[in-house]
Amino acid sequence: MNSPRMIFTALGRSHAATAAELARQTGVDQTLVHAALTAYTQAGRVMFDLDKSLRTASRSGGSRQMGKNAFSAEMESDIQTEDDVRRHAAPR
Repeated sequence: MNSPRMIFTALGRSHAATAAELARQTGVDQTLVHAALTAYTQAGRVMFDLDKSLRTASRSGGSRQMGKNAFSAEMESDIQTEDDVRRHAAPR
């Protein structure tokens, strides 16, 4: 299983976790965990809870519709490898 999918699967099991917790659970470097969570957040698959600094798996199973800021399912499905995570998380 690739790293981004491992991270998303681990988050789905716990429903809420910090990047450090996910790094320990998956054995993936914390920098890559942050990048994967950022990419999944941009794709609408993960939410960031500012009050608790936790990321929770999206229950909708897809992108949230937010007008012009919505991300397409095509982008979601595009996040499969570590390079995809880096590409989507890179500053634009």
